[in-house]
Amino acid sequence: MHSPSSHPQISRRRSRSPESRARITVKNRRKHYLDTHPEYFSSPSLELTDPLAYDRLIRRFQSTSEREAEGRQKGYSGMLEADLWRSEAKIDALANLDEAALMQYRRDASGEILAEEKDESPMNKKEGMQRWRKEMELRF
Repeated sequence: MHSPSSHPQISRRRSRSPESRARITVKNRRKHYLDTHPEYFSSPSLELTDPLAYDRLIRRFQSTSEREAEGRQKGYSGMLEADLWRSEAKIDALANLDEAALMQYRRDASGEILAEEKDESPMNKKEGMQRWRKEMELRF
């Protein structure tokens, strides 16, 4: 008679710690929530999670009318808050250069903060939305 570990067709299950099981349970609940609440990704406040990524992946592909509609949804104070967060994030990106970041920032001769994109930039609105959604799923 063969022991379970010596038989090639019988796999051994690795026992997980209670902490590991708890993390998996939380991840599964979050994934289920995202699957059943797709409106999460269109919330105007989600931009504040990562204002630079939102600017790069979503905002740059929006038409003027889409930006105006988003502005009406956020309200004046929401727009000011998003602009402030975006500005602060750009300043922080300048101060803490991260070579692994998808976008680098530099100042031009007049002091304006400019974005320099890497090759992995989305080419269209659909691709930008897919990347934004994936990034927000990972952070959720």
